[in-house]
Amino acid sequence: MTPLRGQLTEVSHLILAPDGKLSLVPFEALIDAQGHYELERYLVSYLSSGHDLLRLAAHRASRSPAVIVAGPDYGPLPSHPTPGTVAFRPLPAARAEAADLGRYFATPPVTDKQATKKALAALVGPTILHVATHGFYAPDPGITPPPGSRGPSAPPSTASAPRAPRGIYVESDGGTSSLSTPPPSTDPVEALDRSGLAMAGANQGPDGIVTAREIAGFDWWGTQLVVLSACQTGVGAVPSGDGVYGMRRALVLAGAESQVVSLWNVNDSSARVLMRDYYDELARGTGRAEALRSAKLHMLHQPRYAHPYYWAAFIPAGNWRPLDKNTIRPQRRAP
Repeated sequence: MTPLRGQLTEVSHLILAPDGKLSLVPFEALIDAQGHYELERYLVSYLSSGHDLLRLAAHRASRSPAVIVAGPDYGPLPSHPTPGTVAFRPLPAARAEAADLGRYFATPPVTDKQATKKALAALVGPTILHVATHGFYAPDPGITPPPGSRGPSAPPSTASAPRAPRGIYVESDGGTSSLSTPPPSTDPVEALDRSGLAMAGANQGPDGIVTAREIAGFDWWGTQLVVLSACQTGVGAVPSGDGVYGMRRALVLAGAESQVVSLWNVNDSSARVLMRDYYDELARGTGRAEALRSAKLHMLHQPRYAHPYYWAAFIPAGNWRPLDKNTIRPQRRAP
């Protein structure tokens, strides 16, 4: 950022359309010469490319109420897993997150056995879609992640901030490990099949997995905001000049105006805290990107969540402006 400082003296909002691997960098977590995060200086929002600015000018009306899909029942874990076995563990904080946010939504959360791939596909232009589950960007076929790999480094586990992630797990000879960030794909379109969300029944087979390619075909035109409160939903293939081929591209193709996605394996507990603060800000009429920044700043000032691992993974993409009036009603948070 240093070479740009002189041109940003009166700028408070950076709209970035990064290229290649820079698409996987949370610019808010960069540190300036004084030791401050860019989060403290700028509002940062992201676009796949400059063409998105033209797309954002074409606002469409929502066609159904906002909905939360959270904490699917993935089914029992394999009793005798073999190397390469994929497993999805329950996410207690994801279900609690749905309870926290339910006051902002007119319809009850879709959870447990009802949180299916079919239920997600049946949604037509919901005002807001919030999904709290396991997400992943899977390695190339035949590549086994090294034992213990977790992608980005995480701070040591503590009693107050456990490191239970919302990612995919694979049995390997060295024990259970989360998937590492996969190597670049030579086929961006194929990367849409390697990105996915775990829905009800995911431990029983592919009918419980929804891929980015499938999401790209959903009818979410008119949806003002999609929040994927899951792991690695902002990761994908990064061909030069084309943005990220994964969930980010799929949500744009599905019609979502704006997205909140993650760049690594997010913590189950801290994701709940961040999302609660995020929706509090949205309900006050704060812009979609500024609301996320405010939630991150709140976490930054809490010692147990101050490490960027907890707050920097989630980034805002697409339309950064406030939601339509009355989309979310202001709420008084319980003490």
